[in-house]
Order: sequence, then structure tokens, then C-alpha cells
Amino acid sequence: VTDTSTTTTTTSTTTTTSSSTTSTVSSDVTPPTVTLTADRAHFYVSPVNAACIGEDRLELTVVVADPTVPLSIVSIQASWTSQAGPQTANLTPLGGNRFLLQITTNGPSSGELPVTITATGSDGAGNVGSGQLIVPLRHPASFGCG
Repeated sequence: VTDTSTTTTTTSTTTTTSSSTTSTVSSDVTPPTVTLTADRAHFYVSPVNAACIGEDRLELTVVVADPTVPLSIVSIQASWTSQAGPQTANLTPLGGNRFLLQITTNGPSSGELPVTITATGSDGAGNVGSGQLIVPLRHPASFGCG
């Protein structure tokens, strides 16, 4: 859909012409690509000892890519299954497209378990896409951090 408008104003000896075009891609049905990246390959259940300070936090960056703007991050959530059953956690916004995940309860009783982080994004045509990243959540004592 294209809407074009033109305005012409004439005063004594000056003529000004301005035009604007607004375009919407109504045929765009392709969802945006959503990519997640983490600042580390694994993280620990909080708290950790001095040897692993900062490794109990996972910072994530979410990128929503699509030619139809505006683009937005709709949601981001972590999920995993512990001995207590299925768990979920919302991530804390750090600004822009960066988020923080810190888990303090219901982690692995030993070793590690996978945490799936899912982000959803939308484009200017209302299409929705999602991306996932799986990061190991570790029990601190199993790796010398507790």
C-alpha cells in the first residue's frame, strides 16, 4: 500500500512544494530472525565462591533482524527441568537488547543441566519469530565454585 500526498503553497513570489510517501509492506509474511548470544558458555547457580565471582550471571544479547521496521523484542524467558520439576525465569532488562539471567534456586543438585532461553521478536508487519539458545547451568560445588 502506498500513500502519496503533495502540498503546494504559493505566496507572492515563493512557491514551496513538499511531498511525502508512506509505504507498508502488506505482502510481508516472513517472520523476523531472532538470534541470541551469551557472554559465556555456561553459568552457575548463585551464590558462588570467590574463585567464580560473576560466573553466576549470564548476560544475553538479542538481535531481531528483518527488513520491515520497526523491530521489537516481544518476550524473553528461560526454562529448565530440575529435580523440583519444570522451572521458568524471566530475564532482567539491562538496556537496549541486553538481558541478565541469574538463577538462585531449583538448579541441578550436582553437575549441570541445560537451560533453554527463548526470545520472541516482531517486525513492522506484525510477523513474529523466535530464537533459542541452550546454556548449561552448573551446580557450583561440582566445579570448585561452591
